Amino acid sequence: MNVHLKDQTRVHIIRIHGALRELKNLAEAERCDLLSHLLAMAYIESGDILRGVRPARSVTKGNNGTVGGRRITRDA
Repeated sequence: MNVHLKDQTRVHIIRIHGALRELKNLAEAERCDLLSHLLAMAYIESGDILRGVRPARSVTKGNNGTVGGRRITRDA
């Protein structure tokens, strides 16, 4: 799949992807199961972005106070 990422963005995501792999391995070595799982999910996500399977940004915030077409409200 043809990926449309800026060169600098691609370099940053490649660095993040590698760092996530290292952190996941450290978490596994320390038997931090949940942390390892979450890092693995982020690692997979960054790989998907690099392959073009998933967009780098999935939600956009508009100037009208909405995110992804939904109004953002702050609970008191």
